[in-house]
Amino acid sequence: MEQRIVRYDGGRWPTIARFHRSRARVRGLMGPVGSGKSVACCMEILDMMVGQAPNAEGVRETRFAIVRNSYQQLESTTLVTWKQWISEKLIPIKYGPPIIAEGEFRLPDGTLVRTRVDFLALDREEDAGKIDSLELTAAWVNEGRHVPVTIAVTLNRRCGRFPRACDGGPTRTGVIMDTNPPSDKSWWYDYAEHGGWKVDGTDGVPGGSEWAFFRQPGGLIYETEAGKKGGRFRENPLAENIDNLPGKWAYYWAQTQGSPLPLTLGMVCGQYLMVYEGRAVYEGVWRDDWHVAEAPLKAYDGLPLILGVDFGLTPAVVVGQMSPRGQLRILRERWTERDGIRQFALGQVIPLLRNEYPGHSFYAIADPSGGAGQQVDVNLTCIGEMNSLNIPTEAARTNDFIPRRDAVMFFLNRVTDGQPAFLLDPSCKLLRQGMNGAYHFAKVRATEEQYQDRPEKNVASHVAEALQYLALGAMQGARNEAVLVSAPVIHQVGWGAYT
Repeated sequence: MEQRIVRYDGGRWPTIARFHRSRARVRGLMGPVGSGKSVACCMEILDMMVGQAPNAEGVRETRFAIVRNSYQQLESTTLVTWKQWISEKLIPIKYGPPIIAEGEFRLPDGTLVRTRVDFLALDREEDAGKIDSLELTAAWVNEGRHVPVTIAVTLNRRCGRFPRACDGGPTRTGVIMDTNPPSDKSWWYDYAEHGGWKVDGTDGVPGGSEWAFFRQPGGLIYETEAGKKGGRFRENPLAENIDNLPGKWAYYWAQTQGSPLPLTLGMVCGQYLMVYEGRAVYEGVWRDDWHVAEAPLKAYDGLPLILGVDFGLTPAVVVGQMSPRGQLRILRERWTERDGIRQFALGQVIPLLRNEYPGHSFYAIADPSGGAGQQVDVNLTCIGEMNSLNIPTEAARTNDFIPRRDAVMFFLNRVTDGQPAFLLDPSCKLLRQGMNGAYHFAKVRATEEQYQDRPEKNVASHVAEALQYLALGAMQGARNEAVLVSAPVIHQVGWGAYT
């Protein structure tokens, strides 16, 4: 057989290298177009083939499934990449449907690699029944954002079954997945960013309790300047697989032409896609891969917590803290769809402060409308209720939208010590969705690019406005990258602490 030398250098890129090193049962790799994801998965399958321990006859036997959402995509994309890296002379392909690659070849040590790969088109949850009887070594889901999570979970159950235990079992097993950035409403987002796969700490599959997700840097970075409309792209020095792209960064620059900004931010910059009807309030300023912490944030001892509070029958609280170097760190969010401020504070806010931040001092900056009396009793106010519950609260300096939005953008646009001046704890799911586009300006007309001048009221807008009040309070002490709470605020508000 004619030998073909294939040189693969994907391991030189940090994210792909971590993906290859990981031994998690299920692994997902997300990145912009052209970042080498699919090739990395092809090489991972090949590595499992040749790395399978030989049986008593010196044969390394494996079986794989490669899944895409449609037969057309399977033929036009997945199979094309596969053939570029795995020669048909090495593993012949039988075109169906179904498409099957099956063959054997010898390694320099004399052992025989014998393998079979089934290429399957699965795009509905009920398609999981088609793979219920497979006995697999491992599986690859190509462009996982288009495939229901049920397929990945079912594949996980079918992996690790070939070779049989009596024949030594598989040396390595599991499911690998790759994808371009999906929307923040997708299962991938929920699983990768919020551990949506966990069921009492596992994925509910015996022998498969770990899922790991890897996110590659974008090809370009989109930057904005405070007070200026629009923004500009620049090349990302951390982009992966850049040397293998035609024209290197020119490959990405070409894709910015004529493409809607949200789509470019996803496919080129590697951000989760915004799929909302309208224009995100922080479009082009918010960077999900930059402003969201990779791990849970811990509160600094000795520094006060700041609570931003939005009132109404859908009250919301956002808890944050200023670091000694001027980073606004958003730690927690709490909200309810229908409750009075007293019930909300007693049921959610006070338990949060007592249980998670005992002994920390705090104060609240709230919606100024909370200082207005009620029709039944003008002496009853939301701010008064908060203070009566020992949550020191004062009204924000303004309720105008522009200053509120600009207070958040003040931090989003800044860098402190090489880190974002705004950092969000990954537990703040609703606020994160809001920043990604759920908090948005609605279109005036569906057929024109005209938008309302105020954000649409929805479930995400309440935590977003609570954040704005918090940012207004934090800005009172923001000075030259270092933050101190100004004396007037201390005097007016005082401090609270629960133990």
